[in-house]
Order: sequence, then C-alpha cells, then structure tokens
Amino acid sequence: MDRIISIEDLLQALQPTIIVILLIVLLRFILSRVLSSLTERGSITVTTRATIMKAVDVVVFFTVIIALLQSVAAPYEVLIAIVLIIVIGLFIFYYELREFLAYINLQLLRHLRGRTFEIYFPYHSKPVYGRIVNIELLSATIEDIYGRKIYVSNSLLMNAVLKDHIPSITLKITLKNIGENPTALLNNVIGVIRDIESKIFRVDERRISIENMGLNSVVFKLTVYPFTTPIRISDLANFIGTLNSLLNKYEPVIEIIEPG
Repeated sequence: MDRIISIEDLLQALQPTIIVILLIVLLRFILSRVLSSLTERGSITVTTRATIMKAVDVVVFFTVIIALLQSVAAPYEVLIAIVLIIVIGLFIFYYELREFLAYINLQLLRHLRGRTFEIYFPYHSKPVYGRIVNIELLSATIEDIYGRKIYVSNSLLMNAVLKDHIPSITLKITLKNIGENPTALLNNVIGVIRDIESKIFRVDERRISIENMGLNSVVFKLTVYPFTTPIRISDLANFIGTLNSLLNKYEPVIEIIEPG
C-alpha cells in the first residue's frame, strides 16, 4: 500500500530548501540597500545599480529553481537541469557577461578614468582623442576636448591601444604683407604670441612650425594647450579674436585644425 505523504512531511522535506530561499532573498535585500546607498553617494551610477540588480535577480531565480529541483528530483536530474540552465544563461546573457568581464579588467588592471589618451580601436584607422570620464558595467564614456561624448563598449576599449596624450588645438595661420624681411616677421610673431595672456590656453612659442613661405605670405601652425578640458567654443573664438587683432596688419587668416 502506497504511503500517503502528509503536509507536515512535505514541509519537513522542503525545510532546507525554504531556508536557503529565505537566505537568498535576505541577501538580495541587503545587497539592494547597499547599492542604493552607494548610488546616493555617487560612488556608482543608477545604470550600474540597475545592471547589478538585474544580474543578481537572474542568479536568485536560477538558484531557487535549482534548490527546488534538488528537493523533489533525483541527483542526476538536478545535474542535467543545472547544465541546461548554465548553457541557456550563457547564451542569453553572453553580451552582458563579456562586457562585465571587460569592466572588471578595466577597473583592476588599468587606471584609466580621468586620463586623456590617443585611442586606437580595432579595425579603425584613425585614433580617437579624449578623456575617459566614466566606465560602467557595459560601456565607457570618452569625452573629447570640446566636451562631445563617445560611448564605446568595455570589450572594445579593452582591446584598444592607448597612448597618453596632452589635449591641444592646432591653429593654421596665414599672414600676408610680410615685407622683405621674414626673419623680422617671425620674431615679431613670436613676440606677439609670447605676450598673449590667456586663462584658458597655454601658448608655447616653441611649438611654431612654418608650413609655407612665399614672396608675400607665410603659413605656419601654432599649437596651444588648454589648462582644463572640455573647452567652450566661445573661449576658443575669443582667443582667436585676440590673436587676429594682434596680427591685424598682416591680414591674418586663422583656421582650426581638428584637435588632437
């Protein structure tokens, strides 16, 4: 005669599973409070908190399923279920897992945040110049000298070649009516550049390179360095206006070369 299982026997059999589930839920609640506190302090972003909690919820869900299966099924059936759950989880969350692992590497292996780099991404011929302002769980934010933001995946940044870089802007200046003494002209230009007072840019007269010199004109490049980034377009326009006024007798034409 089959033995009838009472509710008390069932609850007693499920008692370890219930305890495990309650502990998991409690740990999930504590982790949520800790992450909320870190978010309020600004240690992590709202997006980072949401992503972590999403991953935790997935782990909690699968852990509860495994605990229930272990209490009602044979061990080999539980093992098969665990393998299937892991395979399905890796397939569904492959992108998130890849970017999260890259996030860990970026945080632990390199001190990148706040530094300015010349960045060569895989399969891109031209580098990106900018400061890494933030690294989140799935993506990183790069800010160029003008404050424009570029969002890249962590795995892409992890595989990039990074070189330290000093933010700068190169101006191409064409002067006319230079007269018959180019040496005097250059000395005058260097003196003008040396006397420029700017709270936004640092001017180095040693970074002047002559591109072309004709009978009545000269073309040269001047590199200036902002004290802080990002810079405002209005500040750059004011600086160029000042330079244009000081060189007014040479009818200057000043062009901005895309900053490095």
